[in-house]
Amino acid sequence: MNYEKIKESREYNSDRGSCSVVACSVAFGVPFPEMQKVFEGFGRKKNRGVYFDQYLKKVSKMYGFKVQNVPLKKARLTPKNCKAHLGKGTFILGTRGHVLTLKNGIVEDWTNGRGHRVNRIWKITGKKVKPLTFDQMQKTRKRFF
Repeated sequence: MNYEKIKESREYNSDRGSCSVVACSVAFGVPFPEMQKVFEGFGRKKNRGVYFDQYLKKVSKMYGFKVQNVPLKKARLTPKNCKAHLGKGTFILGTRGHVLTLKNGIVEDWTNGRGHRVNRIWKITGKKVKPLTFDQMQKTRKRFF
């Protein structure tokens, strides 16, 4: 999954404020429409943004990925210069009111090449457990909500 494919989809074009859905779709390799349904199942309303930190933890557990906060070492990290400083791997970067994915040195977002200041970084690491379905998560609701 990459941003170029997502931005041409009908689902993306009819859903504003979906940067968190796009970032997770690209980071976890899940089709955008499926990720939209997952976010809606967790309470996101269409055309509305979310408090991303809470959703990231739930979605990463659902798909069996591990997420770590990465401390900011460079004072002025942006989508334009983050490739050189973070290198290979999958990262979700947070700016003020927006999130984007950096996957193997490629910014998968409309902010590619822009100077938005990054204030949060999450590193996504390989699968640690077998992924759960949304129905399985609902059954074990206390663990995830």
